[in-house]
Amino acid sequence: MSLTITVDYKELEDFAESLGAAPEIAHQEMAKAMYAALTLMEARVVDKTPVNTGALRSSIYVAMRGTPPNLWGEVATGISYGEPVEYGRKAKKKPPPIDAIQMWVVRKGITGTYQTKSGKTRTMTDRQMAFLIARAIGKRGTKPGAKMFQKTFEGSRGEVRRILDRIPEQIVRRLAK
Repeated sequence: MSLTITVDYKELEDFAESLGAAPEIAHQEMAKAMYAALTLMEARVVDKTPVNTGALRSSIYVAMRGTPPNLWGEVATGISYGEPVEYGRKAKKKPPPIDAIQMWVVRKGITGTYQTKSGKTRTMTDRQMAFLIARAIGKRGTKPGAKMFQKTFEGSRGEVRRILDRIPEQIVRRLAK
């Protein structure tokens, strides 16, 4: 009696051959995961960002730098008032720019004729109202900020970790193809 065993090594050979592509596949999967994590956080920051004109929301961006395995990324804004919106503004600082406040005053329509404490009627221009508001912000500061970046970072840690933890699985999946 004779026993014949036939072994097809083609799959094993293909897998061994694919291992040569492992570093490139690993780098691609790292970059994909980083981008997925950053865009997830970007969407959440945008949702948490207060809206006046929408300029701050539309300025939020994702940037990735470096090359795998040394990647880093950020979700940020280039608008100068992003920081005061995020953190608020401390008291006894220089007043904010009047021009920016004046645009806000015009949009809100808060100028016009007012009664003073002494009962006199006073009319203020947009610029005068902006000056008073800017001066008050400089003296008193503003409330604590919206913390849209901080809240997103803290609230997304678990999900970001899950995205990054799937990198090895994705690499193996691609190598096994």
